[in-house]
Amino acid sequence: MFKCDVDVPVKQLVSFAKVYLEPGETKNTLVKVETSKLAYFSEDKGEWVVLKGKYKSSVGASVVDIAEEGEVTVAETFSFTP
Repeated sequence: MFKCDVDVPVKQLVSFAKVYLEPGETKNTLVKVETSKLAYFSEDKGEWVVLKGKYKSSVGASVVDIAEEGEVTVAETFSFTP
């Protein structure tokens, strides 16, 4: 779990791709997630912050129909202003 100065959702949609498949068909699909989509706004710092840690990704038809899961690690906390 992340230590953060604001409440952040446990799950949030940060990117998606709509893929149409015929029955039995498979496709490889690339879904890009910009690092800024992992950020929250810190009022104390007055800038956007991405916390270090492991971020879980899920792929599926819906939040209750997850087919695959993965993980990405952010090595160091950093902040930015757009």
